[in-house]
Amino acid sequence: MPTISLGTPPPPQSLGLEGGREQAQDLRERLAGTRLREALDSLFVPMLIDEDSFRPGEFIEHEDPLDYQAALAHELPSLDAIVAQVTPFSPTTELERRVARARQQCIERMVFIGVPREYAASELVGLFPDQALIHFRDQLDGCGVITIPSRANERDRLGAKVRSGANFMITQLLYGDAIIDVARGLALEFERPPELILSFGYVPAIEAEKGLIQWLIQDANTTDEMQWVKETAAQSHNERQDRLFDLYRRITDRVCELGLAPGINFEAPYGLSRGAVETFERMLGHYDPRTPGR
Repeated sequence: MPTISLGTPPPPQSLGLEGGREQAQDLRERLAGTRLREALDSLFVPMLIDEDSFRPGEFIEHEDPLDYQAALAHELPSLDAIVAQVTPFSPTTELERRVARARQQCIERMVFIGVPREYAASELVGLFPDQALIHFRDQLDGCGVITIPSRANERDRLGAKVRSGANFMITQLLYGDAIIDVARGLALEFERPPELILSFGYVPAIEAEKGLIQWLIQDANTTDEMQWVKETAAQSHNERQDRLFDLYRRITDRVCELGLAPGINFEAPYGLSRGAVETFERMLGHYDPRTPGR
């Protein structure tokens, strides 16, 4: 069954474990009684690291994803977890301990993530994602990777990772059509392609001031997508929702036409507002991976 997940980043480390519990409780309350809560089957917990010197705002250390997942499991026990793990900066023995802990917490899916845009070679002490896939494929039911559709040679990169053991992948936030070529490559190369989970992010008005989403997707090949986000943020709530819905409809329709049944990951980089929930529910009204015939 294709995934329907919601991205939920860990809280600042300064808030401690209690902060994680409070954030998990807040998420449960925000989802209570919504159609989105009924649709979700998973929560995606990213691992936040200090990536770039040019990020908008100062980086704040965040709670360990595994600690936060424990709080989420207490507040939302019916939802499965997908937890991210940056692999190159941790020794293999540490990665093995984290995978063992994940299994103890009944986490069945882990996304292995590589180096950020800026890093020092001296910091590379662990496995790259393709190596981690091989190392842990017999220890986890779900071994996944992130796919960045705009990246050069992404079809070849992703094909190699699938052959190394990736059985699902989550896209970077999508604000353009580059994912179609990547999806076409999966459909052509593999008789039974792994699950492709498409990530869609809500764009609130504050993006026009902060530029967080534009920083997240920033790449030499994403100029058009960044401009689209900038233009979307400047419009009214209804106009923003219409643009995001049209994007979702276009991408999901085209991926399904390739014979794939994509999963969906929703993200609200500025927090799960009422507007974000309404937009995600409208999207699911067009394509719900679990609806027969869709």
